[in-house]
Amino acid sequence: MKKLLLPKNAHKGLKVYCSKCKKYKPLCTHYEKHTYVVWIYVPGENNKLKSRKLDSRKYDLAVKEAIDFKQ
Repeated sequence: MKKLLLPKNAHKGLKVYCSKCKKYKPLCTHYEKHTYVVWIYVPGENNKLKSRKLDSRKYDLAVKEAIDFKQ
């Protein structure tokens, strides 16, 4: 398995998460447990964030899923 990486100018709210260590921006070697997660700010609510674990392990598809989740 390859390590998931974000490009320099990644999509807003997109992060890499390790479901074994339960950490964002993991430095661990559990590459098979790394997933993309998106955080969306909900306007009109008091600093409310929604998050979703994305199914894709490819960055381009993860961005499309993040955009669909935002709408």
